[in-house]
Amino acid sequence: MKNILLLFVVLLLTNQIHTQFTTYSGSYGLSGYDLDQTEVQFSLETSYQKNENFSQLYRWRYATGQYKGFIFEYNNRAYFSRKRDLDNSKWYVQGKIGYGIMKGMPYLPNSVFILNENNNTLEYNTDYINDSRHFTYNYGLGLGYKFILFDRLTFDLLLGYVKYSTPNFNEKDSKYSQFRLDDWNNGIAYPLDFTWSLGFFLD
Repeated sequence: MKNILLLFVVLLLTNQIHTQFTTYSGSYGLSGYDLDQTEVQFSLETSYQKNENFSQLYRWRYATGQYKGFIFEYNNRAYFSRKRDLDNSKWYVQGKIGYGIMKGMPYLPNSVFILNENNNTLEYNTDYINDSRHFTYNYGLGLGYKFILFDRLTFDLLLGYVKYSTPNFNEKDSKYSQFRLDDWNNGIAYPLDFTWSLGFFLD
């Protein structure tokens, strides 16, 4: 784990030396089918020195909804512009891969409805629902637009598709594994990826 963190630091420092534009941004938003998965994001974007239409973006996400934990994502962007400068807003396409550690929130007895597969009815949970930590990865592709405001501020919008690996919910409380799976697929692992961020850039 220490070697992985050291590698990230080296990549960041190397990137600062060989890039021309750097953007720092952050956001607080909602995701999931019911928009009930909250999270805080911090991003660092740097352009490539040889071609400013391409950039790499590092994103740190802290999820605080039904599933809590940290996700690190590495993104590459291609801007639809002949010249990237500080004055014009631009469309871009972005691909990403990510890795995270997540854990589902606990539920007290009689707090959520569970599908009883024997009679196909919804009933309150009778037990305390707990969860283990899960290591998960994701990848995605999206289309976005970056607004340049007042020469220094940025407002970033992205809409795309994201796919998460599925944790093994049978490790603990297998009785509620289907409930956990539905919670996962309709929450943080919902395939619609909508991201916004407000930030500033340095040159």
